[in-house]
Amino acid sequence: MKGIVLSYHSHNVFGAGYENNDHVAFSRDLELITAAGGEIISLMSLVARIRRYQAGERSDNDEKIYVALTFDDGPVFDYKDFIHPVHGYQRSFYNEMMKFRAEHDTNIQPGLSATSFVIASPSARQAMARSPECGYTFLDEDWLGDDWWENASKTGMISIGNHSLDHVHPVVPSVVLSSEIRGSFHEVATYADANAQIRDASALISKKTNGLSVPLFAFPYGHYNDYLVKEYLPDHIDEHGLAAAFSADGRYITDQDNLWCLPRFICGLHWKSPEDLNGILNG
Repeated sequence: MKGIVLSYHSHNVFGAGYENNDHVAFSRDLELITAAGGEIISLMSLVARIRRYQAGERSDNDEKIYVALTFDDGPVFDYKDFIHPVHGYQRSFYNEMMKFRAEHDTNIQPGLSATSFVIASPSARQAMARSPECGYTFLDEDWLGDDWWENASKTGMISIGNHSLDHVHPVVPSVVLSSEIRGSFHEVATYADANAQIRDASALISKKTNGLSVPLFAFPYGHYNDYLVKEYLPDHIDEHGLAAAFSADGRYITDQDNLWCLPRFICGLHWKSPEDLNGILNG
């Protein structure tokens, strides 16, 4: 089995080309994945398939390329179109998927969907949305708001996952973390900090989505440590309720991978062109 998880950021809009606009890349990539013979499935379906594979179950489709799509940080641009003051109209990731669906037969990528990993804390999101560092102070609306999460979940095209309580982001005035270091999820290395950043975040996201969120976690910045991967996540499933966690390690998923640190490829980091992605898909 070849498992590939691709990650995009809908606030990465720095131009009108594939290399500097994740909306442009995402639209093109749906076609590239299909042309390469990849089958797009939900992230939860991929996790279930990995579990079966690791348990020794094999099938005739083991050589197939399974691709799961993910979005990070939870901007409303994942779900709604917007107009950038410099780069113009941007079709949301959701509407790019709907466009693909409208242009192809229903038997083409029937499992098309994606998981959006969102930040749970409303105050943290507000601080990030208003910070010049995050680049969208020109918008009047709360572009990191949560009022779209439940509606997106109900479409069946976007699932909402956990991207921590506050991303331990430097612009957030008061993050929940014992360490004084900001901008590093490596510092989440105690039971109390992990509970706040992971378990409590899942509870908030579940409440906001009316129970429709998925039990999946993406490490902020792709940062993880031995405590989270080898102790907290596997040993406290009854508390945090998660099924898997994802890094940003930029490689294929194999049957040797730890379910609590499954790799993802990041658009703009691990690939910057259609040729790069074709290399990953055919690698």
